Amino acid sequence: MHMRLLLGLLPTALANGCYWTKVVVEDGTKTVHKGFRDPLRRRGCRWNHDSGLRPPEAYRLEVAILERLNEARNVSHCPGRYFPRLLRRYDANLSFVQSYDGTNLLESPSTAQCALSNQDLTRFATCAEALLEASNVVHYDLKAKNTVISSDKLTVIDFDLATLDGYPSKNDLADRRYRTRTRTAYGPALREARAERCALERKSAVLWNRDNRRRREAVENARGPTHVSARLRRRREAVEAARGRQDAFRRDQALRLAAARRRSKPPDDPS
Repeated sequence: MHMRLLLGLLPTALANGCYWTKVVVEDGTKTVHKGFRDPLRRRGCRWNHDSGLRPPEAYRLEVAILERLNEARNVSHCPGRYFPRLLRRYDANLSFVQSYDGTNLLESPSTAQCALSNQDLTRFATCAEALLEASNVVHYDLKAKNTVISSDKLTVIDFDLATLDGYPSKNDLADRRYRTRTRTAYGPALREARAERCALERKSAVLWNRDNRRRREAVENARGPTHVSARLRRRREAVEAARGRQDAFRRDQALRLAAARRRSKPPDDPS
Protein backbone atom coordinates (compact mmCIF):
# COMPACT_ATOMS: atom_id res chain seq x y z
CA MET A 1 0.00 0.00 0.00
CA HIS A 2 1.40 3.36 -0.98
CA MET A 3 1.38 5.41 2.22
CA ARG A 4 1.60 9.19 2.07
CA LEU A 5 1.71 11.38 5.17
CA LEU A 6 1.39 15.16 4.88
CA LEU A 7 3.86 17.00 7.09
CA GLY A 8 3.64 20.58 5.82
CA LEU A 9 0.52 22.62 5.13
CA LEU A 10 0.28 25.28 2.47
CA PRO A 11 1.02 27.95 1.69
CA THR A 12 4.58 28.59 2.82
CA ALA A 13 6.80 31.66 2.43
CA LEU A 14 8.10 31.11 -1.07
CA ALA A 15 8.52 33.95 -3.56
CA ASN A 16 5.30 35.93 -3.03
CA GLY A 17 3.36 33.38 -0.96
CA CYS A 18 1.12 32.45 -3.91
CA TYR A 19 2.89 29.17 -4.55
CA TRP A 20 3.02 26.25 -2.16
CA THR A 21 5.36 23.57 -0.94
CA LYS A 22 4.78 20.65 1.37
CA VAL A 23 6.85 17.81 2.80
CA VAL A 24 5.36 14.37 2.26
CA VAL A 25 6.46 10.97 3.56
CA GLU A 26 6.15 8.34 0.83
CA ASP A 27 6.94 4.78 1.88
CA GLY A 28 9.10 6.06 4.73
CA THR A 29 11.01 8.58 2.61
CA LYS A 30 10.52 12.34 2.79
CA THR A 31 9.98 14.27 -0.41
CA VAL A 32 9.22 17.91 -1.21
CA HIS A 33 6.18 18.74 -3.37
CA LYS A 34 5.97 22.17 -4.99
CA GLY A 35 3.09 23.60 -6.97
CA PHE A 36 2.66 26.79 -8.98
CA ARG A 37 -1.12 27.07 -8.97
CA ASP A 38 -2.52 29.26 -6.23
CA PRO A 39 -4.90 26.99 -4.26
CA LEU A 40 -6.91 30.03 -3.11
CA ARG A 41 -7.17 31.49 -6.64
CA ARG A 42 -6.16 34.95 -5.48
CA ARG A 43 -6.28 37.68 -8.09
CA GLY A 44 -2.86 39.03 -7.10
CA CYS A 45 -1.19 35.67 -7.75
CA ARG A 46 -1.36 35.72 -11.52
CA TRP A 47 2.42 36.17 -11.68
CA ASN A 48 5.47 35.91 -9.46
CA HIS A 49 5.89 39.28 -7.77
CA ASP A 50 9.70 38.96 -7.85
CA SER A 51 10.48 37.42 -11.23
CA GLY A 52 7.42 38.66 -13.11
CA LEU A 53 6.80 35.19 -14.57
CA ARG A 54 3.34 33.69 -14.75
CA PRO A 55 2.80 30.32 -13.01
CA PRO A 56 3.24 28.15 -16.15
CA GLU A 57 6.44 30.00 -17.06
CA ALA A 58 7.81 29.85 -13.50
CA TYR A 59 7.02 26.13 -13.32
CA ARG A 60 8.70 25.30 -16.63
CA LEU A 61 11.76 27.37 -15.71
CA GLU A 62 12.31 25.73 -12.32
CA VAL A 63 11.77 22.23 -13.71
CA ALA A 64 14.24 22.97 -16.52
CA ILE A 65 16.78 24.25 -14.00
CA LEU A 66 16.48 21.12 -11.86
CA GLU A 67 16.77 18.88 -14.92
CA ARG A 68 19.87 20.78 -16.03
CA LEU A 69 21.44 20.56 -12.58
CA ASN A 70 20.68 16.84 -12.34
CA GLU A 71 22.80 16.19 -15.41
CA ALA A 72 26.33 14.90 -14.85
CA ARG A 73 28.94 17.64 -15.02
CA ASN A 74 32.69 17.14 -15.31
CA VAL A 75 33.91 19.47 -12.58
CA SER A 76 37.17 18.37 -11.01
CA HIS A 77 37.35 17.77 -7.25
CA CYS A 78 33.57 18.12 -6.85
CA PRO A 79 32.09 14.64 -6.43
CA GLY A 80 28.62 14.03 -5.05
CA ARG A 81 25.37 15.94 -5.36
CA TYR A 82 24.90 19.63 -4.58
CA PHE A 83 21.29 20.22 -5.71
CA PRO A 84 17.91 18.50 -5.14
CA ARG A 85 16.93 15.57 -7.36
CA LEU A 86 13.89 16.04 -9.58
CA LEU A 87 11.85 12.91 -8.90
CA ARG A 88 8.57 13.53 -10.73
CA ARG A 89 6.82 16.28 -12.65
CA TYR A 90 3.13 16.91 -13.32
CA ASP A 91 2.84 19.40 -16.15
CA ALA A 92 -0.95 19.47 -16.11
CA ASN A 93 -1.03 20.51 -12.45
CA LEU A 94 2.11 22.70 -12.62
CA SER A 95 3.70 20.76 -9.76
CA PHE A 96 6.75 18.58 -9.26
CA VAL A 97 8.38 16.40 -6.61
CA GLN A 98 11.99 16.78 -5.54
CA SER A 99 14.18 15.11 -2.95
CA TYR A 100 14.09 16.22 0.68
CA ASP A 101 17.61 17.17 1.73
CA GLY A 102 17.16 18.54 5.26
CA THR A 103 16.46 21.88 6.94
CA ASN A 104 18.12 25.20 6.18
CA LEU A 105 21.19 26.33 8.09
CA LEU A 106 19.28 29.03 9.99
CA GLU A 107 16.79 26.53 11.44
CA SER A 108 18.72 23.26 11.62
CA PRO A 109 20.35 22.07 14.87
CA SER A 110 23.61 23.96 15.30
CA THR A 111 25.50 20.77 16.23
CA ALA A 112 25.19 19.58 12.62
CA GLN A 113 26.78 22.62 11.03
CA CYS A 114 29.22 23.27 13.88
CA ALA A 115 30.71 19.86 13.12
CA LEU A 116 31.67 21.20 9.68
CA SER A 117 34.87 23.19 9.32
CA ASN A 118 35.32 26.44 7.43
CA GLN A 119 37.26 24.46 4.83
CA ASP A 120 34.23 22.18 4.31
CA LEU A 121 31.94 25.18 3.77
CA THR A 122 34.40 26.86 1.41
CA ARG A 123 34.82 23.65 -0.60
CA PHE A 124 31.05 23.17 -0.87
CA ALA A 125 30.43 26.77 -1.92
CA THR A 126 33.20 26.63 -4.51
CA CYS A 127 31.88 23.40 -6.03
CA ALA A 128 28.25 24.55 -6.01
CA GLU A 129 29.16 27.78 -7.79
CA ALA A 130 31.33 25.90 -10.29
CA LEU A 131 28.52 23.46 -11.10
CA LEU A 132 26.00 26.29 -11.47
CA GLU A 133 28.32 28.07 -13.86
CA ALA A 134 28.95 24.88 -15.83
CA SER A 135 25.16 24.45 -16.13
CA ASN A 136 24.70 28.10 -17.19
CA VAL A 137 22.45 28.71 -14.17
CA VAL A 138 22.68 31.84 -12.02
CA HIS A 139 21.05 31.47 -8.62
CA TYR A 140 21.10 35.15 -7.49
CA ASP A 141 20.04 34.15 -3.96
CA LEU A 142 22.82 31.97 -2.59
CA LYS A 143 22.77 32.26 1.19
CA ALA A 144 22.47 30.20 4.36
CA LYS A 145 18.66 30.26 4.28
CA ASN A 146 18.70 28.59 0.86
CA THR A 147 21.20 25.93 1.94
CA VAL A 148 19.90 22.84 3.73
CA ILE A 149 21.82 20.27 5.73
CA SER A 150 21.13 16.63 6.50
CA SER A 151 23.73 14.98 8.72
CA ASP A 152 26.91 16.48 7.18
CA LYS A 153 25.53 16.83 3.62
CA LEU A 154 24.79 20.32 2.25
CA THR A 155 22.42 21.09 -0.64
CA VAL A 156 21.45 24.29 -2.48
CA ILE A 157 17.69 24.86 -2.86
CA ASP A 158 15.17 27.55 -3.89
CA PHE A 159 15.53 28.55 -7.53
CA ASP A 160 12.70 31.11 -7.59
CA LEU A 161 15.07 33.89 -8.65
CA ALA A 162 17.44 31.77 -10.72
CA THR A 163 18.00 32.20 -14.43
CA LEU A 164 18.73 29.57 -17.05
CA ASP A 165 20.75 30.51 -20.13
CA GLY A 166 20.11 34.16 -19.26
CA TYR A 167 16.32 33.81 -18.98
CA PRO A 168 14.65 35.77 -17.50
CA SER A 169 16.93 38.76 -17.84
CA LYS A 170 17.38 41.27 -15.03
CA ASN A 171 15.41 43.86 -16.96
CA ASP A 172 12.42 41.51 -16.98
CA LEU A 173 12.36 41.11 -13.19
CA ALA A 174 9.23 42.58 -11.68
CA ASP A 175 10.82 43.63 -8.38
CA ARG A 176 13.32 46.44 -8.85
CA ARG A 177 15.34 45.23 -5.84
CA TYR A 178 16.50 42.21 -7.83
CA ARG A 179 17.46 44.09 -10.97
CA THR A 180 20.73 45.18 -9.37
CA ARG A 181 21.35 41.88 -7.61
CA THR A 182 24.73 40.30 -8.28
CA ARG A 183 26.22 36.97 -7.37
CA THR A 184 26.72 36.84 -3.63
CA ALA A 185 29.90 35.79 -1.85
CA TYR A 186 28.53 32.35 -1.04
CA GLY A 187 31.45 30.91 0.92
CA PRO A 188 31.82 33.88 3.32
CA ALA A 189 28.03 33.93 3.81
CA LEU A 190 28.03 30.28 4.90
CA ARG A 191 31.01 30.78 7.21
CA GLU A 192 29.43 33.86 8.79
CA ALA A 193 26.15 32.02 9.42
CA ARG A 194 28.02 29.08 10.94
CA ALA A 195 30.07 31.36 13.21
CA GLU A 196 26.93 33.09 14.50
CA ARG A 197 25.08 29.82 15.16
CA CYS A 198 28.07 28.17 16.84
CA ALA A 199 28.80 31.24 18.99
CA LEU A 200 25.17 31.26 20.09
CA GLU A 201 25.36 27.55 20.83
CA ARG A 202 28.47 28.00 22.98
CA LYS A 203 26.89 30.90 24.84
CA SER A 204 23.74 28.90 25.44
CA ALA A 205 25.78 25.97 26.75
CA VAL A 206 27.67 28.24 29.16
CA LEU A 207 24.47 29.82 30.42
CA TRP A 208 22.77 26.44 30.72
CA ASN A 209 25.66 24.96 32.70
CA ARG A 210 25.78 27.98 34.98
CA ASP A 211 22.04 27.97 35.63
CA ASN A 212 22.02 24.21 36.04
CA ARG A 213 24.82 24.41 38.61
CA ARG A 214 22.98 27.13 40.51
CA ARG A 215 19.78 25.09 40.52
CA ARG A 216 21.64 22.01 41.73
CA GLU A 217 23.33 23.95 44.53
CA ALA A 218 20.01 25.51 45.53
CA VAL A 219 18.39 22.08 45.74
CA GLU A 220 21.26 20.69 47.80
CA ASN A 221 21.14 23.64 50.18
CA ALA A 222 17.38 23.37 50.55
CA ARG A 223 17.26 19.67 51.39
CA GLY A 224 20.36 19.73 53.62
CA PRO A 225 23.20 17.20 53.76
CA THR A 226 22.36 13.87 52.17
CA HIS A 227 24.27 10.80 51.20
CA VAL A 228 24.67 12.07 47.64
CA SER A 229 25.81 15.56 48.65
CA ALA A 230 28.26 14.10 51.16
CA ARG A 231 29.71 11.84 48.51
CA LEU A 232 30.09 14.78 46.15
CA ARG A 233 31.71 16.81 48.93
CA ARG A 234 34.24 14.06 49.60
CA ARG A 235 35.01 13.86 45.89
CA ARG A 236 35.56 17.61 45.70
CA GLU A 237 37.81 17.50 48.76
CA ALA A 238 39.86 14.70 47.19
CA VAL A 239 40.23 16.70 43.98
CA GLU A 240 41.31 19.81 45.90
CA ALA A 241 43.82 17.77 47.91
CA ALA A 242 45.28 16.29 44.71
CA ARG A 243 45.59 19.76 43.21
CA GLY A 244 47.30 21.00 46.39
CA ARG A 245 49.82 18.14 46.25
CA GLN A 246 50.48 18.88 42.59
CA ASP A 247 51.06 22.59 43.29
CA ALA A 248 53.40 21.73 46.19
CA PHE A 249 55.37 19.36 43.96
CA ARG A 250 55.73 22.04 41.29
CA ARG A 251 56.90 24.63 43.84
CA ASP A 252 59.44 22.15 45.24
CA GLN A 253 60.74 21.38 41.74
CA ALA A 254 61.06 25.10 40.98
CA LEU A 255 63.03 25.69 44.22
CA ARG A 256 65.35 22.79 43.48
CA LEU A 257 65.99 24.03 39.96
CA ALA A 258 66.73 27.54 41.20
CA ALA A 259 69.16 26.18 43.81
CA ALA A 260 70.93 24.05 41.20
CA ARG A 261 71.31 27.07 38.92
CA ARG A 262 72.80 29.11 41.75
CA ARG A 263 75.31 26.36 42.54
CA SER A 264 76.36 25.95 38.91
CA LYS A 265 76.82 29.71 38.40
CA PRO A 266 80.55 30.61 38.43
CA PRO A 267 81.67 32.95 41.26
CA ASP A 268 82.35 36.56 40.43
CA ASP A 269 85.99 37.52 39.72
CA PRO A 270 87.26 39.48 42.78
CA SER A 271 89.78 41.40 40.63
